[in-house]
Amino acid sequence: MKILLINANKEHKHNLRSHLLYKINSTPILVLQQIAAVTPERHTVQLIDDYYDPPDYNTNADLIGISTVTPSATRAYAIADEFRKRGKKVVLGGHHPSAVHKEAKKTCR
Repeated sequence: MKILLINANKEHKHNLRSHLLYKINSTPILVLQQIAAVTPERHTVQLIDDYYDPPDYNTNADLIGISTVTPSATRAYAIADEFRKRGKKVVLGGHHPSAVHKEAKKTCR
């Protein structure tokens, strides 16, 4: 199985000031790396940080996993919706979907 894991981020203007503020104010979230590390070797895992690399919606991944916190939830839902339109299975995780699971579930039917 091919798995694509995405760390969803708020959309940022990519200028030097915004980039530096993002680097200063963000704490690295390592959960996707941890998931990749424990995924059985028969699966392939690709990691994307949405701040730096937008998702490739034409990917041949079988499963899309999106991690999000509340400030980036709108972006995560938009990413999930686009993948679902293309017939991909999408799973949401992170602080926001855990806290507001009924809302998140609507995006991952």
